[in-house]
Amino acid sequence: MKTSRFYRWIIGCLLASNLFLVFRMLHHEKHHPHPPRLSRLLHAHGAQAKKLDAEMHWHHSRVFQLRKQQLKARKQLIALPANATKQQGQCFATIAAKQRQIDSITLVHFERVSALCTPKQRQQLTHFQLQLLHPRP
Repeated sequence: MKTSRFYRWIIGCLLASNLFLVFRMLHHEKHHPHPPRLSRLLHAHGAQAKKLDAEMHWHHSRVFQLRKQQLKARKQLIALPANATKQQGQCFATIAAKQRQIDSITLVHFERVSALCTPKQRQQLTHFQLQLLHPRP
């Protein structure tokens, strides 16, 4: 009797841990890991770290707004009928324009960050930028 109760308890624990791990795995698939703060990445301290983090926040807020606008245009594109080529073209143009703005803001962002860096930090920043260019699997 005690052994069957023990086995039920073990099976219950294994089932609970499996459900927890599956939930955790699914949750992490939805959220892509974000790179660390620039101040941490470049080993900055004090006022420089605050400036770098403020610059990063500025960049993220601008890109977030543009991506929201881009998503809105994509939703409009999906909702259009197949024969609405003129409206589809306008949606594609909007999406492309927003992507161009995002890329432009990102370039300006890295120029502004580079201006705040020491020569050694600029090397680290360049290495980080090259990592960002490679697609993630």
